[in-house]
Amino acid sequence: MNRATKLAAIALGAAAMAVGPLAHTATAVGGKAPSLDGTFVAVPGAAFTTYGQPAAVVSEGGSLTFTNTDVIHHTVTSDALDPDTGSPVFGTGDDGKTPVEFGQSGDVSGVSELDPGTYTFHCDIHSNMTGSLVVVGSVA
Repeated sequence: MNRATKLAAIALGAAAMAVGPLAHTATAVGGKAPSLDGTFVAVPGAAFTTYGQPAAVVSEGGSLTFTNTDVIHHTVTSDALDPDTGSPVFGTGDDGKTPVEFGQSGDVSGVSELDPGTYTFHCDIHSNMTGSLVVVGSVA
């Protein structure tokens, strides 16, 4: 990242923080609450605060896409690790911690394999960015 891009990221992050809590409300794409099998978002200034919504919700066997609207790279990386491989049980990229470039979207791998429950995650680049993934089972 060149100096001009770094300065722009810092300025944008500072501006987002100055706007206050309204800039980082618990909303998803289009100002709506997260939907099943939806998209999880990093908003501008996320590196200084957190993801654009506190949780993502998917149905069991579903998928999740991470959209990065911030001006710097971010990941979605599971806090839980696979006991056999030591790799995150879900996350961006095949390794569970591949950064998604600004302005891009990426699939969150491993989500379709998760059992119903609540899972925590973080940005592997910015440790203050944390969230939860709620996997809901089907109603019998």
